[in-house]
Amino acid sequence: ISLTRWVEFLRSTRPERYPTPKNSHKPLITILLKSGHCDSKALYRSIQCIADQSYPNWELLVSVGSALKLSKLRRLVWSRDSRIKWLGGTRDNLAEKITGDYVCVVDPAIRFENSALSQHAIAISSHQPDILYSDEAVISSNTGRIQNLLLRPAFSVDYFLATAFTGLGTLIKTSLVVNQIPGYQEKSADQLSEALILTSIPNIKKALHIPDV
Repeated sequence: ISLTRWVEFLRSTRPERYPTPKNSHKPLITILLKSGHCDSKALYRSIQCIADQSYPNWELLVSVGSALKLSKLRRLVWSRDSRIKWLGGTRDNLAEKITGDYVCVVDPAIRFENSALSQHAIAISSHQPDILYSDEAVISSNTGRIQNLLLRPAFSVDYFLATAFTGLGTLIKTSLVVNQIPGYQEKSADQLSEALILTSIPNIKKALHIPDV
């Protein structure tokens, strides 16, 4: 069976709608979208992927590194959803911009399944992890077919220090992140995600892996 068909089977076994978190608190999830050098279409697709999430309690911070012509895109996005915000100056204090209970970093190549944040919110409500991550499907940009599945192991500090295996999209409890991440504008998405996790590692008591793409 092909990887694409296998993932399609997994999708068919998921409920059409995930239940709301058990307790009354619905965690706010901050997603930092770091775009270095990509075209506006790729960036828009990435933003739309977040906007289409079935879980509503999120905020998206967009940081564009290159001089892209995004005025039209910004107007479109601003008028559509107030949860989407644009980071501007290099002097921005990233910690002050993050208002969510959890934060993760992505780039325009990352696509969440529509139910991804719902699954994350349920897991947070049930287990209150300090760090949360899932598996990943690598999709060909030419054919749209799945090329590889990254099935990640249980969390290990030593293994993370060697490989940073949790990848982009790893959720970190915001209270564990240091007050200031210097030079975040100059960092790539991968570098920034690793930096946030590294600052939180000394205080991680519970890590959770969701075995799903």
